[in-house]
Amino acid sequence: MAIERKLIKGLFLGVFGVIGGGAGYLSARLFLSKPRNSGVLRLDCLDSTVEVIYDRAGIPHIFADNDLDGFRALGFVVAQDRLVQIQMMIALARGRLSELVGAQGLEMDRFVRTLGIEQAARKMVSTLKPESLEVINAFGQGINAYISQGGVRLPFEFMFMGGRPERWTPLDCMSVYLYVVWMLDTWWTSDVMRERLIRSLGMERARQLLPETTTYNNPPYKEEGTGVLAETLEPGEEIDWGFERGTSGGEWMEGLGPIIGYGSNNWVVSGARTTTGKPLLASDPHMQHNAPGLLYLFHLNTPNFDAAGAGFPGLPAVAFGHNGYCGWAATNLDADTIDLYVETFESEESDRYLYEGEWLEADVVTEEIRVRFSKPRLLRVLVTRHGPVVRRVGNKGLALRWLSNEVHMDAVDVMLRQCRAGSWEQFVSPMDDYLGPCSNQVYADVDGNIGYQAAGKIPVRRTGDGTIPYDGRSAEYEWTGVIPTEEMPRVLNPAEGFIATANSKATSDGYPWLISREWNAPFRNARISELILAKEKHSPEDMLEMQADVFTRPGMHFSLMVVQAASDAGAGGLTPPAAGALELLRTWDFRADRESVAMSVYFYSWLHLRRMILEHRLGSALFKEYLCNWTTVDLAVENILDAGDEFWLPPGCGSFDEALLTSLEEGVRELAAVFGTDNRSRWKWGSVHQLELKYPFGLVWPLDTIFNVGPVPADGDGSTVRSATLASDSITQVHSRGAMGGYSDMKMLPRLEDHSAYGGSVLRMVLDFSDLDNSSVVLDMGQSGHRLSRHYKDHFPVWYRAKQFPFPYSREKILENRESTLVLEPTRARGSR
Repeated sequence: MAIERKLIKGLFLGVFGVIGGGAGYLSARLFLSKPRNSGVLRLDCLDSTVEVIYDRAGIPHIFADNDLDGFRALGFVVAQDRLVQIQMMIALARGRLSELVGAQGLEMDRFVRTLGIEQAARKMVSTLKPESLEVINAFGQGINAYISQGGVRLPFEFMFMGGRPERWTPLDCMSVYLYVVWMLDTWWTSDVMRERLIRSLGMERARQLLPETTTYNNPPYKEEGTGVLAETLEPGEEIDWGFERGTSGGEWMEGLGPIIGYGSNNWVVSGARTTTGKPLLASDPHMQHNAPGLLYLFHLNTPNFDAAGAGFPGLPAVAFGHNGYCGWAATNLDADTIDLYVETFESEESDRYLYEGEWLEADVVTEEIRVRFSKPRLLRVLVTRHGPVVRRVGNKGLALRWLSNEVHMDAVDVMLRQCRAGSWEQFVSPMDDYLGPCSNQVYADVDGNIGYQAAGKIPVRRTGDGTIPYDGRSAEYEWTGVIPTEEMPRVLNPAEGFIATANSKATSDGYPWLISREWNAPFRNARISELILAKEKHSPEDMLEMQADVFTRPGMHFSLMVVQAASDAGAGGLTPPAAGALELLRTWDFRADRESVAMSVYFYSWLHLRRMILEHRLGSALFKEYLCNWTTVDLAVENILDAGDEFWLPPGCGSFDEALLTSLEEGVRELAAVFGTDNRSRWKWGSVHQLELKYPFGLVWPLDTIFNVGPVPADGDGSTVRSATLASDSITQVHSRGAMGGYSDMKMLPRLEDHSAYGGSVLRMVLDFSDLDNSSVVLDMGQSGHRLSRHYKDHFPVWYRAKQFPFPYSREKILENRESTLVLEPTRARGSR
């Protein structure tokens, strides 16, 4: 009660204090809408009694006598904790954000409506099998049971979102699912950038800046082959599509958290390499940090379903977890499922476009976007045979072809089958029907098996590799199908005794099918593999330590090179401040610790070196576009330094050694300016690399002090296993721009000058298959989105210290770890409905 009194007092005295009685109403609303985690509640939607045991981490363990009541109860408890977040996700997914927040949501709504997520979701609903439809309807009935309470029992945020939330539908579920797929598929803006890069530098020089992997990558699929992948085509007509002109946005979007995915880690170690004699599985997906967090933990036990783990709040699925026999975790495969086509229209005003010598009529979809506090807006969307036109310049249009707009599968059935799997074969068999997000799925089971499956549907292109916009006039550039499921990379019980994925290239070079040409740099993958191989036997505690590792391979690479350059140059080559900084790099352990000064020296020096090497060849505009639209920028610069290619030698520098030392001098000068002092002891990494988890309604004082968490100094960066991806990092820029329509200057987008910790592990989980009751888990924030809940941010301090909560599975251990019990009873007797 102390925390409730403190927060209510804060609200009363804060921003709402000026409106007198309104503050009292708000305080009452906040208190009355607090989630019920104990006692007895009666729900019209239930046929039988359901028991919900909350453990001390706020995780609900749901025990139901039948499957549908279990999913109804799941919908209810998720809605208690995350209804505002669910409604926001639905609004984002269906292009209805403006209905909640007004004109500030228009740009996002226009793009999502143009993309056509809702139309694709309608088709997906029509493909659902009877059981799948029953499950999502039951889940929705639970959400709607919570909404039906109405009035003051609903979260206070709905006062600012237009009142009572709409009732949940299966269309909402499939829209949220496709929205998640979209947010993890968003690589398409790099196609436009790559074309400009090739046009500016030529194909061979451009390839130097577009590396796919390097020698120290350890792909999960190592089978050698003789496949030769299609090459990138030469650019066509130069067209300025206006992606860099920007548009208007609003800072409110910062805390909204549109599920921007950055990357992830997962690995599985066989019993031959563990102290327990059974596999250990570790998972930490990386996404944008928000309050509340993007994932929700639950355990659902029914006669035909007994799975525990984490999923997205608007979906009744365990994306990371186990079922008592086997466990699974996913990272982004970074597959290329989107192509762009340049369409030629008959005139600037015409809707007729040229294809194979004929003028075809584009479909026209008229969308009405309702806008809170304003009149509705009409949106006219052109759709060609290749997809919606996302840009129009004169008589040219850019059509976006996304596989999920063309292939519609029963995602719910796949989830149910995987969660019920009792063998490796049963786990991988649903992959025939798995659309996406395309993922690296690792597997382990109690019998000692470990495995890997690259999952999802990836288009097969008739010509070229799809990495620059195609000429839409020709059938030569069509898709011919998808990679057959049986040809997708799959591994069972590899000889080396472990499998690790971290978004880097997933296959050997001879793999014959094109998955992607844009992977993450293998810095995290290499470090995970190194740590596993460094020790003969690993314990569950070792897995937690690995997830907390902040060794930076790029930092090591730069430091060793600059130290060697200084040694070769001899004494007297550096100013005293730079010489002092050099000594820090010489003795550095290459850990991106928040207390490290050497990390700051490396980082700021590296920014200058990167600019020196690239900008003089690209020009300032293309250099910025490259940073915003390519994920392996740092790997490309590393390769240039290692090769010593003088084409990239900065003007005025006689050697790369001179460039390295100059970058150190510039980095030190900038650090002194940033910190306002030459005192190097003040230049701690955590002082510039801060983490703040922002709530959508916590962007102004004093609400930020009540709802937000942080800012606090952050460990790591985008290259470390303990990922803390910077807002300025290329991977953040790529996903943000793709997700939001390609704009580069929207206020809602992260800034190139912002070095805060924008994304990282939203979940850390370690599963112990010698005893699943010995598993552990933590979220970045907490289970509840309600500020008065003790589980609003109780995970954060545990997560920040790189620790985890127990994650019990058996009823006996759940009861030992119980915090409270909520009993959900049917309002009417079974069969009376």
